[in-house]
Amino acid sequence: FNPEYIMSEYSLIYIHIAQIIAGLTGPMVLSPPSKLSVIWFPSNQRVLATALASGSNTFGTCLGFILGPLVVTKSTDFPHL
Repeated sequence: FNPEYIMSEYSLIYIHIAQIIAGLTGPMVLSPPSKLSVIWFPSNQRVLATALASGSNTFGTCLGFILGPLVVTKSTDFPHL
């Protein structure tokens, strides 16, 4: 464990840059389900289609958090764990 590796003088700048990038990509990831449901589904099915598509995004994120520890079981599997 190397504290200098985690906390450097640029850490706050890196965090801000990452948050800005995440904020800019959010609309590109979260808005297509509603647009696609308008194009592909009749009006009585749009709410369900939008809900399933938006929920699958969150489900994929949860799945990543669940599968991560199953794939990387010991610190030698990932050099900076």
